[in-house]
Amino acid sequence: MPAHAAITPATARLGQRLHYHGVVFVSPATRVRFVPPADEGAFTWAGIRATRGAAGITSGPYAGFDSVGFEADLQVFRTGSVSVPGVAALLTRSNAPADTGRVTLPVVRLTITPTVTAADSAGELRGLHG
Repeated sequence: MPAHAAITPATARLGQRLHYHGVVFVSPATRVRFVPPADEGAFTWAGIRATRGAAGITSGPYAGFDSVGFEADLQVFRTGSVSVPGVAALLTRSNAPADTGRVTLPVVRLTITPTVTAADSAGELRGLHG
Protein backbone atom coordinates (compact mmCIF):
# COMPACT_ATOMS: atom_id res chain seq x y z
CA MET A 1 0.00 0.00 0.00
CA PRO A 2 1.73 3.23 -1.11
CA ALA A 3 2.02 5.96 1.50
CA HIS A 4 3.93 9.22 1.74
CA ALA A 5 4.55 11.81 4.48
CA ALA A 6 6.34 15.17 4.60
CA ILE A 7 6.81 18.10 6.96
CA THR A 8 7.37 21.67 5.81
CA PRO A 9 9.65 23.35 6.37
CA ALA A 10 12.29 20.59 6.74
CA THR A 11 14.51 22.88 8.81
CA ALA A 12 12.75 24.92 11.50
CA ARG A 13 13.23 26.79 14.74
CA LEU A 14 12.40 25.35 18.14
CA GLY A 15 8.62 25.56 18.67
CA GLN A 16 7.93 26.86 15.15
CA ARG A 17 4.59 25.80 13.66
CA LEU A 18 5.16 23.14 10.99
CA HIS A 19 2.80 21.51 8.51
CA TYR A 20 2.59 17.69 8.46
CA HIS A 21 1.00 16.12 5.39
CA GLY A 22 0.62 12.40 4.82
CA VAL A 23 -1.27 10.41 2.24
CA VAL A 24 -2.18 6.77 1.72
CA PHE A 25 -3.63 5.39 -1.52
CA VAL A 26 -6.51 2.91 -1.17
CA SER A 27 -9.26 1.38 -3.25
CA PRO A 28 -12.57 3.28 -3.15
CA ALA A 29 -14.07 0.36 -1.18
CA THR A 30 -11.65 0.85 1.71
CA ARG A 31 -12.51 2.99 4.72
CA VAL A 32 -9.59 4.73 6.42
CA ARG A 33 -9.46 6.00 10.00
CA PHE A 34 -6.31 7.78 11.11
CA VAL A 35 -5.24 7.31 14.71
CA PRO A 36 -4.63 10.82 16.06
CA PRO A 37 -1.07 11.18 17.33
CA ALA A 38 -0.67 11.93 21.03
CA ASP A 39 0.99 15.06 22.37
CA GLU A 40 3.98 13.30 23.87
CA GLY A 41 7.50 14.36 24.68
CA ALA A 42 8.78 16.86 22.16
CA PHE A 43 5.70 16.90 19.87
CA THR A 44 2.52 18.98 20.04
CA TRP A 45 -0.15 18.36 17.39
CA ALA A 46 -3.09 20.66 16.48
CA GLY A 47 -5.55 21.29 13.67
CA ILE A 48 -5.80 17.61 12.73
CA ARG A 49 -7.89 16.94 9.62
CA ALA A 50 -8.40 14.20 7.04
CA THR A 51 -9.29 14.47 3.36
CA ARG A 52 -10.30 12.00 0.67
CA GLY A 53 -10.46 12.30 -3.09
CA ALA A 54 -9.70 10.57 -6.35
CA ALA A 55 -5.95 10.16 -6.70
CA GLY A 56 -6.04 10.74 -10.43
CA ILE A 57 -3.93 7.65 -11.18
CA THR A 58 -5.08 6.35 -14.55
CA SER A 59 -2.69 3.46 -15.21
CA GLY A 60 -0.66 0.87 -13.34
CA PRO A 61 -1.48 -1.19 -10.25
CA TYR A 62 -3.05 1.76 -8.36
CA ALA A 63 -5.30 3.05 -11.16
CA GLY A 64 -8.63 4.23 -9.78
CA PHE A 65 -7.40 4.43 -6.18
CA ASP A 66 -8.39 7.21 -3.80
CA SER A 67 -5.91 9.38 -1.95
CA VAL A 68 -6.69 9.76 1.75
CA GLY A 69 -4.77 12.59 3.36
CA PHE A 70 -3.84 13.43 6.93
CA GLU A 71 -2.86 17.00 7.73
CA ALA A 72 -1.90 18.65 10.99
CA ASP A 73 0.04 21.49 12.51
CA LEU A 74 3.03 20.29 14.51
CA GLN A 75 5.41 21.93 16.95
CA VAL A 76 8.67 20.28 17.99
CA PHE A 77 10.36 21.13 21.27
CA ARG A 78 13.71 19.35 20.84
CA THR A 79 16.69 20.60 18.89
CA GLY A 80 18.91 18.79 16.42
CA SER A 81 17.98 16.01 14.03
CA VAL A 82 14.48 14.84 14.94
CA SER A 83 12.50 11.83 13.67
CA VAL A 84 8.73 12.27 13.69
CA PRO A 85 7.00 8.89 13.90
CA GLY A 86 4.55 8.03 11.15
CA VAL A 87 0.83 8.42 11.79
CA ALA A 88 -1.12 5.14 11.84
CA ALA A 89 -4.21 4.47 9.74
CA LEU A 90 -6.74 1.68 10.26
CA LEU A 91 -8.14 0.23 7.03
CA THR A 92 -11.46 -1.58 6.62
CA ARG A 93 -12.86 -2.90 3.36
CA SER A 94 -16.54 -1.97 3.13
CA ASN A 95 -17.42 -5.32 1.52
CA ALA A 96 -15.51 -7.30 4.20
CA PRO A 97 -15.80 -5.48 7.57
CA ALA A 98 -13.92 -8.24 9.39
CA ASP A 99 -10.96 -7.74 7.06
CA THR A 100 -9.10 -4.88 8.71
CA GLY A 101 -5.54 -3.76 8.36
CA ARG A 102 -3.17 -1.10 9.54
CA VAL A 103 -0.65 1.05 7.71
CA THR A 104 1.77 3.53 9.22
CA LEU A 105 2.93 6.56 7.29
CA PRO A 106 6.71 6.83 6.93
CA VAL A 107 8.90 8.45 9.56
CA VAL A 108 9.80 12.05 8.64
CA ARG A 109 13.16 13.52 9.61
CA LEU A 110 13.78 17.22 10.09
CA THR A 111 16.26 19.57 11.72
CA ILE A 112 15.23 21.84 14.58
CA THR A 113 17.51 24.77 15.36
CA PRO A 114 17.64 26.47 18.78
CA THR A 115 16.12 29.92 19.11
CA VAL A 116 17.17 32.64 21.51
CA THR A 117 14.47 35.27 21.98
CA ALA A 118 14.57 38.72 23.56
CA ALA A 119 12.63 37.23 26.50
CA ASP A 120 15.51 34.85 27.26
CA SER A 121 17.33 36.77 29.97
CA ALA A 122 19.71 33.87 30.59
CA GLY A 123 21.01 33.92 27.01
CA GLU A 124 24.68 34.78 26.62
CA LEU A 125 25.37 36.20 23.18
CA ARG A 126 28.82 37.05 21.85
CA GLY A 127 29.53 40.03 19.66
CA LEU A 128 30.31 39.60 15.97
CA HIS A 129 33.97 39.27 15.04
CA GLY A 130 35.69 40.19 11.80
